[in-house]
Amino acid sequence: MKLDPAIVIKDNQIYTAKNIPVSLRVFTFNDTLAMRKKLNSEDKGMSAFFEHIKNQGYNMLRWLVYWDIVEPVEDSFNEEYLAVLRDNIQKAKTAGLLVYLVPNAYSDSKNFWGINSYPVDKVIDGENAGQYLVGCFIDAMKHLARRIKDCESVIGFALSHFYYEIMKTEVSVKETCVFANNFMKALYKKHTHYYYIVEENEELKKILCEDEGAQKYKIISNALFL
Repeated sequence: MKLDPAIVIKDNQIYTAKNIPVSLRVFTFNDTLAMRKKLNSEDKGMSAFFEHIKNQGYNMLRWLVYWDIVEPVEDSFNEEYLAVLRDNIQKAKTAGLLVYLVPNAYSDSKNFWGINSYPVDKVIDGENAGQYLVGCFIDAMKHLARRIKDCESVIGFALSHFYYEIMKTEVSVKETCVFANNFMKALYKKHTHYYYIVEENEELKKILCEDEGAQKYKIISNALFL
């Protein structure tokens, strides 16, 4: 399903789909299972929460998602969580909030398979365990994107720069760029309208924007947001 972008960015100015200039004020929403349980236990649940955020003057959610929640067992996705994610994004849209997703490795899972399954020096399908796990992480986020493909209010995804958590070793900016390119490539085919947000890492953004292989992707800095 091909969607039109919810926003358009030209010359560092953000416009609505109707070509009206707009400023985006961002609220961070930490979408853990505990947070969902807390909000759903309150009067009117998620809808009331999003309306409250909108009434505080915010118009976009920086929505944190976690690999260990999306894929709690290797090669097995939490479809119930993803279905509720889609429903909640639609509730946020009803409240007048745009969304960009921020993929993270782990929430509070101490027994997550992505941490404990493979020794660092193990070779899997010709890759070391860290590289293999980064591929699994990207595949999980690709699956998540597929489940929210009809959510018109999603403008895109942040580009992660915490791969050291998955690989259990230092990761250079250039290596992070390789992973970022792999991430964007995985999502681009079905989601050409997405923006990819670099958060507080201008060196990463500079290298990506100079990379010929990344020219087709819409890469922006979160410095554009309030």
